[in-house]
Parts: sequence; C-alpha cells; structure tokens
Amino acid sequence: MAVKKLLLKDVNEKFRERRLPHIVKTRQDPMYGRVYTLYEYHEDGMFPITESTDLTDLMIKTGLGDLFGLSY
Repeated sequence: MAVKKLLLKDVNEKFRERRLPHIVKTRQDPMYGRVYTLYEYHEDGMFPITESTDLTDLMIKTGLGDLFGLSY
C-alpha cells in the first residue's frame, strides 16, 4: 500500500483549521538535507518536539497522522 506524500503547506493548514498548537518548519542540515521540525507553541514561545527527514514519518510517529488518514 502506498503512503500518500504530505506537503508542508497542507500540514500547517490542517493545524490551523483544527486550531492545534503545532507548526512544522524546515531547516537545511549539511549531513541530512532537509529536516522537518514539529513545534508546539504557547504564550511563552515555540518549543521543538521532534525532528525527522520525512514529513509523513514525522506525523505518524507523533500520533498526528490520524489527521491525514495515515498509520503504519
């Protein structure tokens, strides 16, 4: 079964629609390439939760894959 490819803009848009306190940002790492970081934000600022080189894998491992119909 093929896993659907998630786009960063779709993920962040879904978080905004559901009013979840999360956002995913990217950074370029010299060793791993593009790294996706899941942040949780509060009044005090944004706090990183976890990172992955694969956005789909990041959503599944953090339990947020259900929002997109993803599971193992």
